[in-house]
Amino acid sequence: MTGRSYANFVWLSVLVLVLVAFGCLSYSRNADLIAEALHTIAFFLALHLPQSWSKARARAHSAQPQPAAEITPDFPEPPRRGIR
Repeated sequence: MTGRSYANFVWLSVLVLVLVAFGCLSYSRNADLIAEALHTIAFFLALHLPQSWSKARARAHSAQPQPAAEITPDFPEPPRRGIR
């Protein structure tokens, strides 16, 4: 499942975007110190995005495909009663 490999990267990207959005909103409300703090945190988290992307790609490429489920079970057929 390659979607699970990219989940951490997606969460990190969304977190950076939300922090930038809140920073822009607080800057528009003249809360400059809060905006600077949010933008600084978003910047430092954004520095990890390339590493997170490369780890996600490596995990997705090394993931083994899941085996298909067998249609016939391995256990024997139950005995038939009354039929000979």
